[in-house]
Amino acid sequence: MEKIKLVNTPNTELMVNRHLVQVFTKELVNRGMDVTIAEGVSGGSLIDAITIPGSTRIIHIGGVFYSRNSKIHELGVRKSVIDQYGEYSPETAREMAVAMLNKSGASLSISSVGQIEPQNIHFPLYASIGYAMKGKIPQVKTILLPNQNRSRRLVKNEITQCAFSHALHFLRNDVGVFNQDESAFSYLSMSPSSQEIITVDIQAKQLISQLKERGMRLSTIESCTAGAIASAITDISGASQVYDMGWLAYDENVKARLGVPFPVMVNGNVYSLKVAREMAEAILKRSSSDVVIATTGTMETFDTRPFHSDTLPGTIYAAVIIRGHEPYLTKILIPCPLDKTREKVKFEATSAVLTFANDLLLEMTSTNKVDIDSQLAGTFLQDF
Repeated sequence: MEKIKLVNTPNTELMVNRHLVQVFTKELVNRGMDVTIAEGVSGGSLIDAITIPGSTRIIHIGGVFYSRNSKIHELGVRKSVIDQYGEYSPETAREMAVAMLNKSGASLSISSVGQIEPQNIHFPLYASIGYAMKGKIPQVKTILLPNQNRSRRLVKNEITQCAFSHALHFLRNDVGVFNQDESAFSYLSMSPSSQEIITVDIQAKQLISQLKERGMRLSTIESCTAGAIASAITDISGASQVYDMGWLAYDENVKARLGVPFPVMVNGNVYSLKVAREMAEAILKRSSSDVVIATTGTMETFDTRPFHSDTLPGTIYAAVIIRGHEPYLTKILIPCPLDKTREKVKFEATSAVLTFANDLLLEMTSTNKVDIDSQLAGTFLQDF
């Protein structure tokens, strides 16, 4: 694939992955295929990037397995593989891709592991991206990244571009190009990020700082925000100290597989505070995390299915659970004029959810109890 070179501006950065993802999505649709994703080093950026309008046709489930524990116990990577080759090895990437393919039933699986935190000038930064497909030998592509001080978001964007570019070569059996191509794009210049990115970065840093102070770990389960919250958190250096795992649960069947009772989602009720709460509680049971964030709702378009079309675009229901306490719930309304992109809606929703989580943690006392008026405990109804 021809290399993409672009000037990084606030206008391009929000949509930097859209063009390549559209090409990849079209390829999958034409082949009648779907994809699943198991992320390590890319921390939700692949899932976030691929969930563009129409993406429900090709992806329903994905996961961010950021900790060693989540790779083994939640995804099913063999401990012996990680012990022998290392958590960030090509062998682990291959194992993750195969495990997610088997777990999801999808046609194609993409995984990522690697090291993007500069250690010293002699230690290379890299990402190993695994590809598994029914009836095909799994492959791993390892790419080297510039060992210099750059934002994690920029590095994750480069990994995302590489992952989908090489996925196209993998699908098309372009073995030579797959083996030789080392990157998908590069920035020609770097200007300040958009205000949306700056705001979300500040909020994600605050959340990570609060979790560190309390010795807490976080997991996420996202539907409408589709990896954006996980990606925002893992954009920040030090996220691995507090972030455990995240699930993309795009439809009711996936939510049910993860532990949400199916009857509570019928007749359009999947867009509700009750389902957000059930999602958060399901992940709390599956993980050892102290805090879980869950989202369900709609983005910038109507859901035209029967019983679903009365939910306005930009309606997000979120739940935050702090282990040992009742869930806290919020309804978020994001204005969605026709010219607003899905990426902008997701950033605004992510900002609102992170604000909600930060406000809850700020209320915690030194004894880790939430000091909130008892009449409000368990439910916050706020419009952001």
